[in-house]
Amino acid sequence: MTASMHPDDLIHRLRLDRRRCFIITGRPREGKTRLARQMAARYDGRRLDLLAHFAADPELTASVDTFTPRRWKTLLQSHATGDLILVDEMEFLWHCWDETAKRECLSILRAWSKPAFFGVFLTPDPVIQDFQMFDQDNRSRIFSLHDVQSLG
Repeated sequence: MTASMHPDDLIHRLRLDRRRCFIITGRPREGKTRLARQMAARYDGRRLDLLAHFAADPELTASVDTFTPRRWKTLLQSHATGDLILVDEMEFLWHCWDETAKRECLSILRAWSKPAFFGVFLTPDPVIQDFQMFDQDNRSRIFSLHDVQSLG
């Protein structure tokens, strides 16, 4: 992801008007959080810093080792206000899950049909690379920070 890419271009390329969830992957320090902040500011969205959310709630912190994708879905539903929610800083949770749980999490995003829709920012993972998540036009909803520049 280059610093010169404008959020408007990204929004257009991701076709966010389709009201579907999307996933953006990138390695640590590549710019996922910067992009989430830019998008939240530009499109009146809300960036949900999942790590900070867990750290602020002792019950959630204590349940990290047993926090399932179903509980994650409930958490998302409780934050589904507004049009755009950008879920960031969730690697600590993602890395607690085995392949089955990760696939369940991705399936929840693929099937999401609530009024608010989510962008989820994650580090690259073989489970994500092998997962199929398409929009109505059969275009992938999973992007790397590098790939997003070549979307048409």
